[in-house]
Parts: sequence; structure tokens; C-alpha cells
Amino acid sequence: GDFATDDGTFVCLFGGWGFGPQDDLHMMPVRHLRQAFAGTQQKLLFNPSNIAGDMSPLPAYGQAFTALVDDGAEGGPVKFEDEQVAPPGCTLVLVSGGHLSGGYRRESRSWALLVIAPTGAASWVIPPAAWNEGTLSRPQPRAWHQAVYVAAQFCGPEFPKGCVISMGGNVNQNPSNTIDILDLASWTWAPGMVT
Repeated sequence: GDFATDDGTFVCLFGGWGFGPQDDLHMMPVRHLRQAFAGTQQKLLFNPSNIAGDMSPLPAYGQAFTALVDDGAEGGPVKFEDEQVAPPGCTLVLVSGGHLSGGYRRESRSWALLVIAPTGAASWVIPPAAWNEGTLSRPQPRAWHQAVYVAAQFCGPEFPKGCVISMGGNVNQNPSNTIDILDLASWTWAPGMVT
């Protein structure tokens, strides 16, 4: 997957397939891109980045990467922040699902937040609220799906901090039109209704 940090500091590449499912992160400062376009830098290099924390999702390919930022909001980007998850100013990226083995098999229920600080330091986090009596709230297993962040201002009172809607992709090795919704207030997943 690929994404940019919401402050425009880094372009990031994550995971994929390389002798099996990968969970590596490579980052490049956006200023290097600008220098290359201006002709003042010859090579563009994505540098490997260590990710701290032991709450990573399982290595997979076909995952969804969702930056918790609404770039289309009136008045500028709206960034989701939760001080119980990460300090202010960090970019939060939801990484979910994917295939756990080759041949497009074994869809994953795994998920975690990739927290990227303005300095480029990265760590994995699963919010404490996502745990209920030792059990982690999880979506149904899926891969090659889309997941979209919906800011609180566009949600009703049911989602006071917004939500992430995960939809489609492969479920049980078959195309799916089902959805799961992650409530960003309670950090719990629930199946959604398709009408």
C-alpha cells in the first residue's frame, strides 16, 4: 500500500509480497520529490523505517490502508486525533485485512493503527478500548477491500468521533459486497447493512 502523511512530510510504502507477505515500511521525505522535480536531486530513495510496538497486524498482502484524514472537508483537512491512541500531530493509518498466504487464500481479520509522528518515527497501536475482557474487536476476514474514513461531521450521533467503513473485496475466497464499520469512539467493529 502507499500513502502520504497528512502533513505532507513523507510518502510511505508499506507491505506487499516479496518471498511471502511483507509488513515493512519505507518512507521518503516529500522534499526529495520536490528536489527531483526541480532537477536538484538525482535519485529518489525510499528508506526502510523501523516500526516500534508489538501490536502489528499479521503480515499480509491485499490489505487496506486508510489515513484517518478527510482532505475534502470545507476549510481544510480534518484529521482524526485521539490522545489515548497517539500524541497530537501524528498521522494515524488504519491497516486492515489482507491475505495471509499465497494463492489469494486465508483472508485476515487482523488490524492495527500505524502511528507516524511528524519526525517520521512509526509505531503500531491497538487502542485499549478495542479490547473487551481480553478479546479484540475484529471485522470479518477480508482482502483486496476498500476502507474509507468518514469524519464525525458527516456521521450521525451513532458515530460521534466518526467511523471507518470497510467494504467489498474477497471474503472466503469470493467477491463480496458486505461491509464492516469501525466506530472510532468505541474502537469496535460491527457488520453494516447493505441496502
